[in-house]
Amino acid sequence: MNQSLSYEFPQPIILAAQSGAMISLCTFQQRTDTQDALGQVDLQDWVDVTGLVGIPCIKSAYRPSAPDKGATMRTDSAIDTSSYRHVLLNGYYPAVLDQYQAVVDGTAFEIFAVEHDSQNTMTRLVVRLYKK
Repeated sequence: MNQSLSYEFPQPIILAAQSGAMISLCTFQQRTDTQDALGQVDLQDWVDVTGLVGIPCIKSAYRPSAPDKGATMRTDSAIDTSSYRHVLLNGYYPAVLDQYQAVVDGTAFEIFAVEHDSQNTMTRLVVRLYKK
């Protein structure tokens, strides 16, 4: 009897890819960190990270197990709504850093967490809409 689990660990990401659910594309970008004439660092311009462009992925809602009472905050002048998402990449990408931004289907997201499984088969992100 085979009691090894080594054959089963890659299976979830294979099944996710075969399901046709990875309909989105993710590109990672990093800041250019160029300086202007006064020596101020430019924090607005981003460039693609080599090898991390056009990765198939699934983007889904990020929800705790119970309704999130803090998802919407109201002030006198604005309503701020939480816009967190999970992004599951099609594979293992150890080069992804949390200081990058993730552009999924043309929308830029700020990366809050990068998670890799212990068997090096997949990478998952927690992101939120990037507000400039």
